[in-house]
Amino acid sequence: MDEITQTVGFRATPQEIASIDARAKAAGMSRADFARSKVVATEEPPSQANLEALLRHLIYMVSRTHIALYAIPETAGTLSTEALEKIHESVRIEGLKYLVELNDVLAATEVKITTQANSAAAAANGTGAEANGEQAGRCSNPQHARLFGDGQCFICHVLIEARH
Repeated sequence: MDEITQTVGFRATPQEIASIDARAKAAGMSRADFARSKVVATEEPPSQANLEALLRHLIYMVSRTHIALYAIPETAGTLSTEALEKIHESVRIEGLKYLVELNDVLAATEVKITTQANSAAAAANGTGAEANGEQAGRCSNPQHARLFGDGQCFICHVLIEARH
């Protein structure tokens, strides 16, 4: 039994239409099928597990790229195969350790962000250490100041010392 269909349309500039047509052609679809696929989402948003798997894959690929860089000295003959195998094994082990500890690192980072957000809110509301007459620690590292600008140093977990 055929479903009853209705036409749905929208206005687009010639450039937008050309872009839609090009993307539809690249996907091997008609304009209507391509537009329908973008408007009617059939996939659910990625779950936390999918995002973690994607992050793990990304870390793996970065690690493999890093390891591939060790092929340069081997090809040039500046390091022996045995030396490169030792480097490779140590990098592989460190990568695996990092992946095992990743959940703990992410959880600790969330706690730090929450703590920093709470301390920043307390300082803004006048309830921080400085409001009580205490001197809060400040980061005076110029490299940190270049990284984070004014405000919070996310390495030292204190405010960045005011630059003159």
